[in-house]
Amino acid sequence: MNNNLSFSTVLKTGFVAGVIAAIANLGVWVIGQIAGGMVVPFIAVPIASLVGVLIGGVLYFILSRLFGARTNFVFTIISVIFLVANFFGPISAMSSEAMPGMGLFNLPTVIATEIMHLVAGGLAITRYTKLMRN
Repeated sequence: MNNNLSFSTVLKTGFVAGVIAAIANLGVWVIGQIAGGMVVPFIAVPIASLVGVLIGGVLYFILSRLFGARTNFVFTIISVIFLVANFFGPISAMSSEAMPGMGLFNLPTVIATEIMHLVAGGLAITRYTKLMRN
């Protein structure tokens, strides 16, 4: 087990996972746009995907210093809790604006953003937890 992770290794892993998530989530956005129109701007998708996964990497790096061999377990639990909590954001955006001027989310936007959360979160969990298995 690799307990001596460098911050640059974690960031490189996060960047790759974030780019993959961004590309996949742009595909989800296009499908949502075809299905009924997306309220979320196109440019927000790759930015949110990349930034979210990189923030997960910072958390993973900190946890690796605190928990050593238990890092993957702790990171996975925290990530799943965060993913579940994030499911409420798009749903609540159907009744109140997620950000000023964005407008209320329609059903295709809610479904697409929920899928995007799963894609980015799943990639973050799988890519970061592989770091400590090597």
